[in-house]
Amino acid sequence: MFNSTYEPLFTSIVSRSINVVLCIVLLVYVLCNASLGRWVAIKKGYSSIAWFWICFFFGLFGLIALCAAPNKSLERTLREIRAAVFENANITSGREEEILRKNQIIRKTWICHECETINPESASFCKGCGKYR
Repeated sequence: MFNSTYEPLFTSIVSRSINVVLCIVLLVYVLCNASLGRWVAIKKGYSSIAWFWICFFFGLFGLIALCAAPNKSLERTLREIRAAVFENANITSGREEEILRKNQIIRKTWICHECETINPESASFCKGCGKYR
């Protein structure tokens, strides 16, 4: 039925088409990985072009390295907040957390002018001396 001379030709065509499909699938995977790396780099404040190529050539390892890197945009935002909070005060870096905690307490409370007791914001009368807010 089958001529034996046509079998190698059929086999080589099938193996070539499988190789082409595998190359296309690999290229799509690498491009998706690199695009995801570019997106994460933009969100974290890093160079999108550099991380695109790093993730393109190193694949999943580059993406893992990018995810493990610190968030530059978050650090910049925290620096701006600290500068805004502490710009008018002479504060050493060791006392920043203590002052932030005090500011948080003060925002949610009010201080009685008579006895200087700290009261919750919802209270209308001082819990120390009973004076009206």
